[in-house]
This record gives sequence, structure tokens and C-alpha cells, in this order.
Amino acid sequence: AIAQRNSQLRIVTKEDLIARIYTMPNKFGRVFRAGVRPNPFNPLASMVSIISRDSDGTLMVSPDTLKENLRVFLNQSRLVSDAVDIVDTSVINIALNYGITVSGNANGESVIQKVNENLKKYFEIENFQIGQPVVITDVVNIIINTQDVVSLVSLEFSNKTGLMNGNSYSDVSMSIANQT
Repeated sequence: AIAQRNSQLRIVTKEDLIARIYTMPNKFGRVFRAGVRPNPFNPLASMVSIISRDSDGTLMVSPDTLKENLRVFLNQSRLVSDAVDIVDTSVINIALNYGITVSGNANGESVIQKVNENLKKYFEIENFQIGQPVVITDVVNIIINTQDVVSLVSLEFSNKTGLMNGNSYSDVSMSIANQT
């Protein structure tokens, strides 16, 4: 029975919907990340947030043609009573400032460089989905488990927006404290 239900390619669960989005043929466009949540205005609908990448791998708002192609593609598999609203997701740029104590016989700059490399690997966009939280204890573990780090003195997250120090960030602003 399970195999028969799966072979019908129907969207029944949230996982079915996400899987169906990622199986849309590339000739209709490509969704980089998709997230599904209940629609707060319609209890019978789901909101699908999507984002794409440009040829350089930079996150970008998905084109309207991709959203229309996705709507048609999903409509073939949805149940009659289901509604799906396809919306753009926001890019939120987060900065991380930390202070550490380094072992007395270690080179402080090389330890900080190693911590930064480990954090950069953790925060790669390939490691996150839409709506997935940043787990602060994971960040703390990455820092304190780096060789020659004795202790974590301070840890602060902040939101970067607009143009800062020659770097262009998203215009989306959010309060990190309110989201923690």
C-alpha cells in the first residue's frame, strides 16, 4: 500500500510537497531552497517560500516565470482541496562576533583563523534550509572545540543590512534578540 501511494505522485504531506518541488524538471527553472509552513490567513492552505541562485551561486529572488511554472507543476499533483501559495523568502545576513581565550603556547592569530574556517564551513548556505534555525550551542561547540581554544569569553549575533565596508547585504532587517 505504501509503495502504491508513493507511485501516485500525490502531494499529501509537507515532505511530499518539498520533494515534488525539487523534482521539477530543470527546463522549467530551478528552485535552490524551499520551505513550507501553514498559511496564517487560510488554514486550508500552505505557504511555500522559495529562493533561487544566479549563475555565480548568489542567492536571488526567484523569477515570476519560475513561480508560475512551479504552480502549474504542483497543481498536477495536489489534492483538490489543497491550496498552495508560492512566495519569495528573505535573505537575512547574520554577523557573529566572538571573544576567546587561547592557550598560552599557541599562536592567537592562527587559532582565530582556524575558528573562522570552522564557522565558515558551518554557515555555508548549502547546510541550511528555509526556516531552519541557527543553533547557538552548535556555534559555541564549534568555537570551544577548536584546538587551542581555552574558553569562549563573548558571543554576539547581529544583523547586517545594506552596504557596509564595501560589501552589499540584503535590505532585510530583523532583531536577533527577538528571534532568539
